[in-house]
Amino acid sequence: MASYDFSADLDTIRDAAAAIDGLQTAAEGRALEELTDLGPSGSSALDAALDSFGATWSTAIGDLTDENAAMADGLRLCARTYADADDEAVDRMTGVPK
Repeated sequence: MASYDFSADLDTIRDAAAAIDGLQTAAEGRALEELTDLGPSGSSALDAALDSFGATWSTAIGDLTDENAAMADGLRLCARTYADADDEAVDRMTGVPK
């Protein structure tokens, strides 16, 4: 017989959001200025490649941090929505608003 029980561990969802926030902090410190701002290397091709790599890296890190922030916000919203639904279910079953 199929089970129709469903539950979500709100603490786990909140912990996942917090872990993503921690990744944000770590990723934001990963700048490449030390490598890409060395000045002229004597090779215009190498200088152009380093500039291009640095710009691409910065764009990619920015995109990832934006995506991670959206994911963490979504998880927090999900946890709040589940908590609100639980509260409403209790209210309906008991007739006493929480």
